Amino acid sequence: MIRWSLPMGWGYTAGRSLPRETTQTVLAGQLRDALVRLNPDVIGGFDVDTVVEEIVATVNAVEGGLVRANEQVLRLLRGRKEFRDAEGVWHALKVIDLEHPAANTLVVSDEVTISVPGKTSRRFDLVYWVNGLPLVVVEVKSPTAKPGCADAAREINDVYATEYPWFFTPNVFAVASDGLRLRFGAASAPTNLWQPFRSTADDENLSGQADVQRSVELLLNPATVLDMLANFVLFGTAGGGVDKKYLPRYPQMEAALLIHQRVLAAGSKGLIWHHQGSGKTLLMVFAASLLLADTRTDSPTIILLSDRTQLVRQTSGVFTSAMGDAYFHQPATSAELRALLADDVRGVISTTVHKFADAGKNLSLRDNIIVLVDEAHRTQSARSKSLAGQMRAALPHARFFGMTGTPVRNLATDTFALFGDESDPGRVLHRYSVSRSLLDEATVPVMLDPHPVSFEMNDRELQAEFDQFADAFDLDDPDREALSRKFGRLTSVFSNPDRIHTVCQDIVDHYLAGAYRNGLKAQVVTFNRELAVAYTDKINELLARFEASEVLAEVGRHGRITAEVNISVSDSKDEDPALRKFQLSEVQEEEQKRRFLTPDDPLCFLVVTAKLMTGFDAPNEGVLYLDKPLKAHTLFQAITRPNRTWISPTGFMKTQGVVVDYIGLAEEVQRAVTDPTVEKAGGRGGRVRHRRVRAGRGVPHRLRPHRRPPRARGRPRPHGPRLRVRARHQHLPGRPPRRRRGVHQGLPAPGPPVFAHQHRQAGHQVPRRLRSVRVRVHDTVQEVL
Repeated sequence: MIRWSLPMGWGYTAGRSLPRETTQTVLAGQLRDALVRLNPDVIGGFDVDTVVEEIVATVNAVEGGLVRANEQVLRLLRGRKEFRDAEGVWHALKVIDLEHPAANTLVVSDEVTISVPGKTSRRFDLVYWVNGLPLVVVEVKSPTAKPGCADAAREINDVYATEYPWFFTPNVFAVASDGLRLRFGAASAPTNLWQPFRSTADDENLSGQADVQRSVELLLNPATVLDMLANFVLFGTAGGGVDKKYLPRYPQMEAALLIHQRVLAAGSKGLIWHHQGSGKTLLMVFAASLLLADTRTDSPTIILLSDRTQLVRQTSGVFTSAMGDAYFHQPATSAELRALLADDVRGVISTTVHKFADAGKNLSLRDNIIVLVDEAHRTQSARSKSLAGQMRAALPHARFFGMTGTPVRNLATDTFALFGDESDPGRVLHRYSVSRSLLDEATVPVMLDPHPVSFEMNDRELQAEFDQFADAFDLDDPDREALSRKFGRLTSVFSNPDRIHTVCQDIVDHYLAGAYRNGLKAQVVTFNRELAVAYTDKINELLARFEASEVLAEVGRHGRITAEVNISVSDSKDEDPALRKFQLSEVQEEEQKRRFLTPDDPLCFLVVTAKLMTGFDAPNEGVLYLDKPLKAHTLFQAITRPNRTWISPTGFMKTQGVVVDYIGLAEEVQRAVTDPTVEKAGGRGGRVRHRRVRAGRGVPHRLRPHRRPPRARGRPRPHGPRLRVRARHQHLPGRPPRRRRGVHQGLPAPGPPVFAHQHRQAGHQVPRRLRSVRVRVHDTVQEVL
């Protein structure tokens, strides 16, 4: 690593030859020389030795914790701390030249010892010094050690930063490597947050020592270290909660720099396509920070745009935590938003696209309004009457940058045309793919686990009851036809009490057998709001039974665990009164999410139907139980809920997420993960072929009402239109399988696995209670998909 660092401008000095005592953190002589060299116009009015002593005292102060101390020291290193000269005049002194790396004294040292009386002395493998300040600490392990890289990161966190925190107050980032892998992160941050540092322009297959060398050349380049210090280290120390230090992943840094460069070059738009869970919200914050800090942007207005209130709250929370709220605005109404833009307010505005409804044309003609659109595949359209169209009419000269993990290209909308610049390859300014995300361990793979629910139905009994009901109300043919359609809605099957019990029992059994034992939590997605309430009640009922309590006692973490519902409930007079009691205020919802994210809290299930499907980062969510038909980008976003990395307080590392599928969505999943930029051959390119399977191998039950064939002329029709139900039964043990035309099961796409599909043999892995559920005769259903 030293040899790779020298060509980049670092000079080598052995640790034992450094001009310091082992008790000292700062190389005072090099710091003093830098102050004189970098501040020629004002340094004459200072006692330089006194300034050095003040800086050293700031470095050595760790009251309030390492993160807060690190924030204060980096503020000083960025030149934002003022010092008073001999005449009492305050000046901001430059400690490091952030724009010209070669103007600084750059030193890399090995075997750097730190010790104080009463403590065990420690030795850092490598330290990178800039003007006498230790900005980077590196710990290396043998390539044969298992797991060497993780052990190196833990040693920095649990030993060095714990015993000698003042050595890390000037730290920009720390590095752990075993010679075959390299990870960087904030000292004291959980090791699952330590990330590789690569380039999206490099070959994904780069590995081993070649990968480590390339990472060193990218990450430890003096320009990168100083750029990160100046623009990409953010802190969340305001308000309650745990203090946080935010470091960028390399795709976030690349994309934020590209947005910044595009704006400076007078570009008008750009599409950022990053995989779900890779941190697009933080990317928006980094980009906004760059744009606001650059005087060349002429005090811009940055609009952080979402399409849902909960996403606005999340983005606002991250931004204000990292950058404060001095120039931050979150308008409560459309009128307040229009007033902010009409009054030429600068800074950051976080809002939803819905507040641009009826905003009118030419609300602001400025060209330094930059709109960063989260989830850019939703509610964004070129149609003039759409919400997005009205926003663009109100801000005709604004620049628009879309962030999405699922760009859409269809007849209704084209994310690439709307946000992509023609000069960008494939109209994408920056791409961070699923495969890179998995290789970088920025996300974990998700396994799709089919738990099909099948039905038995007595067609004749159903028809007889339907006819009896229609006769009782003396319905004519049109009314019978309308009722026949309504009679077969999806709700009928999803609302069936037997089915609710069966699915919820499987959810509880599956969760207690696996995810719960590892400290993970679960989300349940239901067909509608009423069913979300019903599933919550049923899950809580099952969790209170003796069988569940036995598992809880065995694990010993909780005496009782619970499920809670989170649904949208409006204040409208037309709202269902039965749902009003489930309405959550903003404070209540945030408290619910906080409890879900707390490992020791007994809230283990969140039951939803639409809310929390996007924008809710829950790294401890290990399994998503999906009992709702979804398609395309909505499905993709749902199934990536459990793909965040996580390490439990007991040391369990989450290696995959699980989606338990009660609908039979394998084929839809395959469509959802298909790259829309793949060239289509014969109208079918990009589609993954699916293997035809026999009934019973994870094939969902499907029911579809249809009209019976036309009757023969002259044949009496005693009861008008008849309701007919065609059922596809799952193969049951002892019943010969029947081949069904058009029944498919999805197979993984070639290349790095994104979703592993379990194909279950009938009568083996599928729980017995899921093989056959009798549906009451008055319940029927349209085809699920």
